[in-house]
Amino acid sequence: MPLDTCRQLNITLRMPGVVDAHLKVYDTSNVRVVDASIMPLQISAHLASTLYGIAEKAADLIKADMTKSTYKVTFQHEIGEF
Repeated sequence: MPLDTCRQLNITLRMPGVVDAHLKVYDTSNVRVVDASIMPLQISAHLASTLYGIAEKAADLIKADMTKSTYKVTFQHEIGEF
């Protein structure tokens, strides 16, 4: 599994980055990277639990951004709009 291809910016180590702390790709409006490529180093454990944690954090970040923004999200179902 490729790691470190879309890592976060690390100012202290002067490492360039592709995504910010909210996992948004720099110079884009609404593109996020939520996978192992944001991890700057390989871990010695199985990746599944770490990726579940990354996905949970990303879901929280996306939900927080949706509550702050003025986007109106509607869901359509066979019954109608919610």
